[in-house]
Amino acid sequence: NAMLLNEFLKEHHKVETQAKINQNQEATIAQLKSALEQQQKEFKTTMREERKEIQALAVALKEQAAQIHKVAGVKRIEARVSGSELIADN
Repeated sequence: NAMLLNEFLKEHHKVETQAKINQNQEATIAQLKSALEQQQKEFKTTMREERKEIQALAVALKEQAAQIHKVAGVKRIEARVSGSELIADN
């Protein structure tokens, strides 16, 4: 009986130790999940901000392209006018 009691106490101690380990692991998992959720929120916020910045840059690029196209058109007209003036002078 004493030997059985001793074996039972050893196994009971192992079970208690495993239960503590399990509780610690569950607490760690909960912390990791919370940290992951926070990182996901921050990532989504950053992505939204970057998407807005990219859209603003795209708009600015289109405006610059339109201005360049306009200036290039004016330069072509000026070149044609200058060319026709040269022909008229001759």
